[in-house]
Amino acid sequence: MTCIAGAINGNEVWIGADAVSVQGSSAARVSTQAKVFQVGEFLVGSSGTLRIQQIIRYMFTPPAIESDIVAYMVKVFVPALRAAIKDNGGEIIDPAGNSQLDGRYLIGVRGRLFEIDSSYAVFEAKANYAAVGCADQEALSAMFTATSLMAGDISPQKIVERGLLAAVEFDTSIRPPFTILKLS
Repeated sequence: MTCIAGAINGNEVWIGADAVSVQGSSAARVSTQAKVFQVGEFLVGSSGTLRIQQIIRYMFTPPAIESDIVAYMVKVFVPALRAAIKDNGGEIIDPAGNSQLDGRYLIGVRGRLFEIDSSYAVFEAKANYAAVGCADQEALSAMFTATSLMAGDISPQKIVERGLLAAVEFDTSIRPPFTILKLS
């Protein structure tokens, strides 16, 4: 399982993740492949399967951004991402027969954070932080508390760290070490 947490400050985007890979209900291994990585000008946090992470990291080249960033994410980025995943055997079929993305992803670009869910929908939260994956609600609560109590006195890196630490505290399938990367 995975928790991905991200925070923004101006043009800076920080995304972090835990390191455990869980198979079945109890087999846990710490991976050498970080769940946060950069592809082009995008910082990607992957809470899906290892295969999807590898497709995005090694087989996906994001098209150039030539329009409003939200329109680009919906009309250009996601269709290109879906094609790469589908072409490389990464989509799954849900019980209703619909093709889906296996997981949820946090994408940082140009000072913005976007969530992509299993239906390939794009969501941008109003808050300057976001989380996806296992224990995402715990991470969001910790990041909310950190930003509320510390106001402008806490860095985006520390906000991400607080979210991941809360996820570890309340979910047995999340564990350090953390990878936290910055995109500016």
